[in-house]
Amino acid sequence: MVRVFEPASPVLSLGRRSMRSDIDAHSAALAASRSLQVRTDDRGGRATLHLPGQIVALIALPLGRTDVGRLAVALLAAAGEFALNCGQPTTIGEGAALGLWVDDRKLASIGLRHEHGIVRHGIALNVAVASELATGLSLCGSETSALATIGPPQPAPLAGSLLAAFASNIAATVRIFMPLEPV
Repeated sequence: MVRVFEPASPVLSLGRRSMRSDIDAHSAALAASRSLQVRTDDRGGRATLHLPGQIVALIALPLGRTDVGRLAVALLAAAGEFALNCGQPTTIGEGAALGLWVDDRKLASIGLRHEHGIVRHGIALNVAVASELATGLSLCGSETSALATIGPPQPAPLAGSLLAAFASNIAATVRIFMPLEPV
C-alpha cells in the first residue's frame, strides 16, 4: 500500500527516537509561534517537519526486518530521481544523516518502522516549502535545520501532476520489494 499526499498544515512529528532536546522549551515556543502542531508518532527517526508544499508518501509493506535499510535507500533514490527530473541534483546521506541532501540542506526525510512483519511510515520530499519555518528547530537530530526545496513556496496546493509523478516513482520502487504472487 502506498498513499501520497501534500500536508494541509504544518506539523512537527516526533518519532520514536526523538529526544527531549528535539522539542525543548525554545523549540516548543518556536513551534507555537509558527502555528505548528506537535505530535508524537511511532515511526522511526527523530523530529520531522511536515509542511504544505511537501510530498509525503506513506507505505505499508510485508517485509522482513533485514529489508528496512534497503527499502529506505531505495525510497530515497526514487525521491532523488524525482528531484533530478525537476533539475535538482542530490546525494543520499548515511547513518545519522540518512536522508536526501542538497549540499548541507535536507531535501527529504525518511522514517520507517518494522513491526509484526510489516514496514510502515514513509518519506517526505520538500518540493515547494517555506523552509524558514524550520529555522531554529532541531530536526532529525541535527543542530542545523536548513531545508532544501526543489522550488519556491507556492500559495496553492501542489499540482496533481507532481503528486502523480512522485507516486509513480515510489510505486515502482515498492513493487521491487513486493513478494511474488504464487503461480
